[in-house]
Amino acid sequence: MLGFKYMITITKREYAEQYLDFFHRHGVKGVLSKLTSGTASDVTLDYLSLEKTEKVMFETIIKEEQAGEIVKGLLLEMNISAVGNGIALFVPIDGVGGMS
Repeated sequence: MLGFKYMITITKREYAEQYLDFFHRHGVKGVLSKLTSGTASDVTLDYLSLEKTEKVMFETIIKEEQAGEIVKGLLLEMNISAVGNGIALFVPIDGVGGMS
C-alpha cells in the first residue's frame, strides 16, 4: 500500500452533496459516507446557546500524489478553514501489513 493515504472529512450534513461533487471533480473514487453528530454534551450546548447539528463523515483512500491537490481544493473551494465548515485529516497507510 505504498503511496496511499486514508482520508477522513467531517462536515455539516447540509454540505454533503457539495463535498461529494468536490470529490468527484478531483477524481476521488469510492467515498464512504455516514451520518453522525457532534461530540459536545447537551449541557455544553445549552451553556453556549448552540443547537446540536448533524454531521456527515466521508472516508476514502487516495494516492499520495492527490493529497496536495485535495488539501488545496478543501481550502480554496470548500473553505474548510472557516470556523464550523469541517475538518479533514490524512493518515499514511504505507506501513499497513508490514514490509513487502
